[in-house]
Amino acid sequence: MASWERRYEAWKAIYDKLCEILSLDDPATPWSCTASASGDNVVKTPTSGKKLRIKFLDVWNNGAADITVYLRFGTGTARFKKTLAPKTGFIMNLKGCNWEGGVNEALNINLSGAGTVDVTVLGQEI
Repeated sequence: MASWERRYEAWKAIYDKLCEILSLDDPATPWSCTASASGDNVVKTPTSGKKLRIKFLDVWNNGAADITVYLRFGTGTARFKKTLAPKTGFIMNLKGCNWEGGVNEALNINLSGAGTVDVTVLGQEI
């Protein structure tokens, strides 16, 4: 099992438990990818006619060199820009923020150079 798959399992369990404790009816679906190319890498493209709402992010530099990453919908504004050292990353809980793209707009992670960056997102297609 890949490292992002293990992290997904752990974070999904925590997210589900928080929703249960807080009596929230807010299901999220996991989307994961390993980005390797310089520039935009698609994490998730919504079903035609829908848009993505992001609830949780887990980004991890599995490579051997520093890499700068950011996320964005389509070619829009860069969000959550970070320079990650090897074997480091960040997590972000966006529950309640309703960070969402436009209709038919893919969620992308942009890498400053070729590398190995694992991404797990919990979100909704709406």
